Amino acid sequence: MPVPRPSSPADVRPLPHGPLHFVGIGGAGQSAIAYVLAQRGRVVRGSDPGISPTAKARLESAGCTVYTAHATENLAPDTAALIATDAVNEQNPEVAEALSRGIPVYRRPEALASIVNAAKTSICVAGTHGKTTTTGMIASILIHAGLNPTVLIGGDLPLIGGNSQNGDPDLVVAEACEAYGGLDCLSPTIAVITNCEPDHLDFHGSEENFYKAFERFLSHTRIPLLCSATPSQTAQKILGKHWGTAGSFGFVGGTWTPDRDRDAFRLSGYRSEEPQQVRLQVPGNHNILNALGAAAAAERLGLALQDVVIGLEAFTGTGRRFERLGTAGDIAVVDDYAHHPTEIRATLQAARQAYPDRRIVAIYQPHLPSRTRDFLDAFGEALAGADALYLTDIYLAREPEQPGLIEELLAKVNAISPGRIAPSPRALERLPSSPIAPPSREEGQTYDGKPTSLPGEERTMGGREVPEPYEGGEMAPQKQRATLVKNRHALPATLQRELKPGDVALFMGAGNIREQAETFLRGL
Repeated sequence: MPVPRPSSPADVRPLPHGPLHFVGIGGAGQSAIAYVLAQRGRVVRGSDPGISPTAKARLESAGCTVYTAHATENLAPDTAALIATDAVNEQNPEVAEALSRGIPVYRRPEALASIVNAAKTSICVAGTHGKTTTTGMIASILIHAGLNPTVLIGGDLPLIGGNSQNGDPDLVVAEACEAYGGLDCLSPTIAVITNCEPDHLDFHGSEENFYKAFERFLSHTRIPLLCSATPSQTAQKILGKHWGTAGSFGFVGGTWTPDRDRDAFRLSGYRSEEPQQVRLQVPGNHNILNALGAAAAAERLGLALQDVVIGLEAFTGTGRRFERLGTAGDIAVVDDYAHHPTEIRATLQAARQAYPDRRIVAIYQPHLPSRTRDFLDAFGEALAGADALYLTDIYLAREPEQPGLIEELLAKVNAISPGRIAPSPRALERLPSSPIAPPSREEGQTYDGKPTSLPGEERTMGGREVPEPYEGGEMAPQKQRATLVKNRHALPATLQRELKPGDVALFMGAGNIREQAETFLRGL
């Protein structure tokens, strides 16, 4: 018996009263929900063989019972419902036991919807890239404005001491994932769409189905806020109908003036207030775009511009999003969740911005064979933007191995000519903009930055020249050196032998590559 996936918020089942059991309780999404529900007085148990000690301790501090192995005996007789991660199927022993006993089984998005849809005011951040950072920025703005939101986010936010906070149940900020029908369950007050570039095609099956997931999401969102940049024709066709009722944000129609360190910008078009400079603590042009999305949501909530500036400038980043782990032996170690070609390009651009005179050594663990295969050429192009690259074998998660695929990726990178300029990324196949007319001020608001001297290639949008939000960096003139270290546990020793003082070790991937980053840093 398959676990049902709701096709709309109307199909979402309420969670029954009684104890809840989470399969995969240590995951970013599952642990956030479990923590909030436990803080609200629910009895929460769960299992996860791969849970980190930090996540386990935090859940236990909220009263959760955590098992470190999957077993039928974990499922207590009084269990009212089981909430399963999408990383497991009906063959998981606990899921199978629940189905055999007639215990209702939910997928994670339904459990998230029980929190989001019940709030009087909820903000969901969706999009292929930037969700976690933008959600964290919104949370920072709200908290520094004196509010107490409930927060559910896909990475640790230092401000709240983890990836979730149980605050006001009627003010919820949540990250919303487009994979596995996650958007179909949610009906937020405000939806911030950071971008829209095909991903998770193993689930969606086609780019058209991917875009339709966003179309459905916007149809049950009261206030959509869309990133303004050149969309693909498919995205424009599917999402364009929502433009008349949506607000927008981006680098269009206002002035964005980069400072010398290019982390500062002038925020204009906010509630008719005078523009103010914002200086972020997180690098990269993509983070300025994320900040504009957060500001758009804050404006709709009626917050003052000064609250927005304070909240954005206080934001120090989220876990695994260009997280500086430390420096030893004059080698800087950075960890990032980037696992899509666009994200890799943006992370490399941020690294060059943060460390302009240093060699960027990328260490990348691909995530999922299906994603690696779907975007093989794009991965090759993106990874070639590093000065040196170490690949390790693919993190399989829920998928079977595809022998030889990592070697194909290695060959793609090494086939790129020495000294080639890595092309400026198309960044994100974004949502509708000109030539579709923007909404009136009564319907929406544009948040942007204007300026004149944005580095990078120019492109045309609606008859105007606008700067590329994410810039590509030049490759170092020496030959691209890509090395395969198939056993990730051998990476720290290999890097300790080969990296030199002044290098930046940039670990990237959505799997378990952070363990190697931490081991490498300890050994320096």
